[in-house]
This record gives sequence, structure tokens and C-alpha cells, in this order.
Amino acid sequence: MSNLQNLGNLLNYDNKIGTPQKPPNLLNVNDYSNWKSRFEHYISYTDSSLWIPILEGYKHPTHIYLNEVMPKPISKLDEEEKKVYDREKKDHGSITMALTRELFHNFRGYDNSKDLWKALQKRFEGNSDIKKTFELKYPDEELVEKFLDALPPKFEMYITLMRENSKFYEMTIDEAIGKVQAHDMNLKRKESSGRPQIQDPSMYHGTSSTTKSSGSGIPFSLETLMRKKL
Repeated sequence: MSNLQNLGNLLNYDNKIGTPQKPPNLLNVNDYSNWKSRFEHYISYTDSSLWIPILEGYKHPTHIYLNEVMPKPISKLDEEEKKVYDREKKDHGSITMALTRELFHNFRGYDNSKDLWKALQKRFEGNSDIKKTFELKYPDEELVEKFLDALPPKFEMYITLMRENSKFYEMTIDEAIGKVQAHDMNLKRKESSGRPQIQDPSMYHGTSSTTKSSGSGIPFSLETLMRKKL
């Protein structure tokens, strides 16, 4: 099961830390200060000029059309205007991509990178009451989906049963990996014995308890792996 553990570990690590191709994700508002620092490094590493729209703002060029001042169509932007426009769109897109579904819903009204960046700062820097209000209910939801989508075809039926359960969207990544591990062990025992195995119904449901691997009896913790990796 080391491949499943490594897959979950890498997905969690990439989502939290980010990669040269994508920004780090803000998975929990209580981690905002660390996320902000990682995002700043991501922008500086990608292109330091991307800071200009975030810090100074962006004003779309205008032109006169039918005796009125109108926003200039993108196709009419000159080379320099297009560069500035592209920076703004990349900034706003990067910040938006870093937000989970729940956070995006609360900040979707900010249509430029400077206002969105400032809104996040105002909302989450140094105000514990506001942090509690916007604490994410299911920060692992997207990560669990990515993990399950990456599994080989033999898990397809099991994944379908997991998703049909009402508690599925409360499941953490640790629980998802643990359940897949347990199911895989059941499959291996069935193959080795040649007899049908009775499946534990709790394997399909998200629970608040720590899921244990059938092999060693030691709980698999992605957080522990992360600490070792870091």
C-alpha cells in the first residue's frame, strides 16, 4: 500500500505547498499567515512583475467609441497594455485558484487582484472571531476527490459505494486513504483464501475515528508523513 500512501502524501503536499505550475491552496483559514507567505514566494518565483497589479491595482485602458469613453477591447490593446492585462488576469486567477469552493463563494465579488488580496488580508489577519466564522467545514473534500480519482480501476465499485453515503463529504484524506487500504487488504485476503469475505459496512462511511490499516494495526496518518517530509 505504499503507492497509495505516497499518492495521498504528494497530493496533500502539492495542494498545501504549491508547485512551480500552480499556487498553494488555502485549505484552512487558520493557516492563512503561512499560506500568504507561500503565495508571496510563488508570485515572486513565477514573475516578480506580477506584484504590480496586486500592490498598485489595475485600470483597464479606455478609448473613445461613438463619442463615449469605453473600455478598450482586448483585441485593441497594444503590446504593453496586453502585458499589464495578462499580469492582472494571472494574479486574479492564481489567488482565486488557491481558494477552496467555500472561500471562493464568499469572495467571488472581488473582480481584481488588488481588492481580492486586500479582502483576504482584512478578513483573516489577526481576527480570531472572523476566522471562526469562516473556518472551512470540509477542507479535505477536494483532496479526497483527487485521491479517489487517481486510484486504479479495481477500486471503482468501492469508490461508488463510498460516494453514495451521506457522510462522504465529511471524510478527511486520512480516513479516505485508510478505508481504501482496508478494502485493498480485504481484496487480498479474499484472493488468497478463495472464499468470499464479509465486508464491514463502516468501511464505506466517513467517521470521526482514526482508520487503521489491517496489516500492521498502526493508524496511517498523513499528517505524520507530512511532518517527516517537511
